[in-house]
Amino acid sequence: MGFEIQGISGKLLQDFSQRSAQRNRAIAEFVRQNGRQPSDNEVAILVRESRVDKQVEISTDEVRRRQRARLTGEDERTLAQLRKAALACSETRAKELPTVAASLAYAQQHLFERVSVARVDELLAETLRHGRGHIGLGELKGHLVIQESAGTVLRAGHEVATRASLDREQEMVERINRGLGHFEPLGGHGDFIASDRLRPEQKQVVQFLLDSRDFAVDLRGAAGTGKTATLQELHRSLREAGRRAIAVAPTMSAVEELHKVGFSTAMSLETTAQRSDARNFHEGQILEFHRPVKGADKNEALEVVGVRGNKIVARNGHGEEHEFTSKQAKCFDVYERREIEVSPNDRLLLTANRRESGFRATNGELVTASRVDKEGRIHLQDGGCY
Repeated sequence: MGFEIQGISGKLLQDFSQRSAQRNRAIAEFVRQNGRQPSDNEVAILVRESRVDKQVEISTDEVRRRQRARLTGEDERTLAQLRKAALACSETRAKELPTVAASLAYAQQHLFERVSVARVDELLAETLRHGRGHIGLGELKGHLVIQESAGTVLRAGHEVATRASLDREQEMVERINRGLGHFEPLGGHGDFIASDRLRPEQKQVVQFLLDSRDFAVDLRGAAGTGKTATLQELHRSLREAGRRAIAVAPTMSAVEELHKVGFSTAMSLETTAQRSDARNFHEGQILEFHRPVKGADKNEALEVVGVRGNKIVARNGHGEEHEFTSKQAKCFDVYERREIEVSPNDRLLLTANRRESGFRATNGELVTASRVDKEGRIHLQDGGCY
């Protein structure tokens, strides 16, 4: 047991480590009397009992004088040089450390590029993550209050937005409203006969979309309702009408699904620029690979443990760490870890297709949980495990 301070000799440390010597003598006496090493709790008791009462009658200046009297001239010169170097390093480092304002600005840009309104705790967490170890929660909350007073940040209950994010949302809404009924039908003026493979409600949706004359039109459907088949038929109708269709999806796994049903040019909505910078990844994120790469199999999930240079470091289920370059970002989807409460007999809705050896998941399938093990895996009544 001991410690080191770079630049200070072991002899000087030993001379001034009187408590360590007292502790070691107390432990040696315990071993002599009991014939075994003390536990951590017993060591703590020995240290406390061997501590002598503080000499409150001695002033701080007198204590400092006695300590300095034990130093040689060479010791004093060494400590003075180390102190000067440490202060210079501290001043340089302080200039490089992120400020509250810089970390909050980063968090706002990162959060509100995807949403107009976020939870306050999400904004605080993202800011603290950026300025990890260098900014405090109290200081951050105070800075946020200042921004609220200035009107650049707006808060309602536990939700927060920036003036810029709301202005952007309002602009999008106004643009969509200006485009209502201002264009020729999406499917042109010809007649389109939908495939008999579609259900009547799916055919109705396709026709509704083809008849739309709006700048933007939205189709929403729950998992397993047949959105992909409907989009596939819509794609065929647009080609027949001479339109050019570009398919985008929020994740690369969704892009793969679109590729399978004929959208060969489908692309991810997640910007390549964002994922090409390893600094945008942080500890705790989950990388799920939809293509095999060196260090990860298809459908394997790894947890990000940090960033090393321009590479992402992630750990697999066996505790092995692997590095991945930003060029491999197209091979995996990125997820944030979220805690969910699952109890036996809960019904769960699967929202993705998965086929692999010994495992099968179908989009839209309802399954029943039987138990959750210590590793957080959910076991199903049909014998499956997620």
